[in-house]
Amino acid sequence: LTYSRIEGDGREEMLKIRQKIDQMLAKAGLGFKTPADTIGERWDSATWLNERGIQDLHWLKQAAWAAAYNPAPFDAGLVTEARTRLEQVKQGLRSRPEPTS
Repeated sequence: LTYSRIEGDGREEMLKIRQKIDQMLAKAGLGFKTPADTIGERWDSATWLNERGIQDLHWLKQAAWAAAYNPAPFDAGLVTEARTRLEQVKQGLRSRPEPTS
C-alpha cells in the first residue's frame, strides 16, 4: 500500500528490481508469488542457481528488505549495484539447464 511505504531516494526503484526478480524466478519455474510468500521463503528456494547467483540473490534480498522496511536512510547508490546483480542473476537463469521430465 502506498501509504505504508517508507519514502526516500532509491527505495521505489529497489522494489521494482525485486518485482523483476520475482517475475524472472517465476518464469524459471519457481512459480508465481502469492500474497503470503515472504521474500526469504520465495527466493531461498531458488537453490538451483549457481553459487554466484545465490550470493547475488541473497544480497538483493537484503537490499530489498532495507528498501521496504528499514526506516534508516536508504543508500540510493545500492540501486546501481542492484541493477548489476540483477543482470548477473538473469545471466545465471539463461545458462540454467532445462529441467528434464
